[in-house]
Amino acid sequence: MSLSDFRTPLRFVSAAATATTTVAKLTKRRKLQRVAKMLIVPPLIDYRDPLMVLGGLGHAAGDLVLLRKNRKLEQGAACFAAGHAAMILCQVRRGVRPQYPWVHAGLWLAAVPLIRDPKLLAYGALLAAYSSYSRSLGGPLFVLSDALIIANKRFPHPLLDAAVTVTYGSAQLMLFAPDESSYRQVN
Repeated sequence: MSLSDFRTPLRFVSAAATATTTVAKLTKRRKLQRVAKMLIVPPLIDYRDPLMVLGGLGHAAGDLVLLRKNRKLEQGAACFAAGHAAMILCQVRRGVRPQYPWVHAGLWLAAVPLIRDPKLLAYGALLAAYSSYSRSLGGPLFVLSDALIIANKRFPHPLLDAAVTVTYGSAQLMLFAPDESSYRQVN
């Protein structure tokens, strides 16, 4: 039995964790939310790939930071940035080139007036680069998820908060456990 035979059930675990986290947020069950959120990324990681492991650890650490009661967005972004950098290197090593980098850079530039924190602007630039290396909708969904975090911070609403989790979990599923054919360079 190959590792790929285990990928489908592990994807299901991640999807179930995303759904559970979303319901826990909507029903204000913080303990369940904390446990479920930490199960979104780890089942998706290909543990044979050190860069993917580093990427997953960065993302899991970011989740952990953002789940704390006294959460600091900048600290979470720093953890995710480390994960994004590792995942970009993972894609580069596989021969993947960025897709539509000017579109991703343009979206980042459009967000500049909305984000006043230089650390978050730097994170946004790295996120735009990470998104451009995505072979699926995972990259753009991650960008959308982070945009929803900013929107929810300014205009808090339970459904907006739930949308953050749904887009985040969907993005992680596509980024960490893509169809293997997505690694073939199309350019």
